[in-house]
Amino acid sequence: MEQSPLHRQQSLPRQTPPPTTATKDHTGGPPWRAGPAAGGFTLVELLLATVIGALVIVIALGSLRQVAQGRAKALYISEITAHGRYALDCIRNDLANFYRGSQSDQMRLIGIPGGTEDLPADRLLARITGQPERTNGSTDPAGDIFEIEYGLFKSQNDCPEGLGRRCAAVFDVSQDNEQGRITHTASFVTSLKCEFYNGKSWQRNWSAEQGVCPLVRVSLQLRDRARPQYGSVSVSQTISLEPLPEHDIAYEQAVSTTSAYPPSATE
Repeated sequence: MEQSPLHRQQSLPRQTPPPTTATKDHTGGPPWRAGPAAGGFTLVELLLATVIGALVIVIALGSLRQVAQGRAKALYISEITAHGRYALDCIRNDLANFYRGSQSDQMRLIGIPGGTEDLPADRLLARITGQPERTNGSTDPAGDIFEIEYGLFKSQNDCPEGLGRRCAAVFDVSQDNEQGRITHTASFVTSLKCEFYNGKSWQRNWSAEQGVCPLVRVSLQLRDRARPQYGSVSVSQTISLEPLPEHDIAYEQAVSTTSAYPPSATE
């Protein structure tokens, strides 16, 4: 009997698919398929990641360097300013004991300008009474009246470079004593500027014949030559010498006709 075409088609043997390239994992897990579908990074991706990581490291190091430099500069300013404030305190304490004699020619307040306009090196001389307390351990000569002088001194006689203080005992108020002992007051001082207020304006040159002024302004510039990258630090203080001596009536009248205080600290 002849079979129908439909019956012949159903009786054909079944064909099995070809084996795949799947490989079984040695751990007994599911097979994985090798080929283009496997995960990984290309060379371009690795290079791009390396460049980005290097940029991040460079930026982070730059920020850390700026923070370290800022901290070092802040410590530098704090250290230098401490020396300047100590020097101003010493000058203020000395002028607080200003000698007010019975005669105007017995007192001394002298300002001698020096140096340059950009880097002044003035000298301040005054007579003081008593023996003001010294916190740096120095001992002043014996006496009741002293002549003190502040100025910039070079390294000599065990006195390092910076602001120095000369102190000499005065036994005869009619004569000056240019001797005395020089002690180191503050380091890193490179400029000393002394200004005296005459009732109308500030001036750097002040003689003993001008009497006693109501205000003295002292300005210092400090700098560590071993660390020039941080620059200099400026400190200033205005010291009052009032009340004025009673016998200086003419000067008091001159001051009373003007303003009691200077017009500005930067004049």
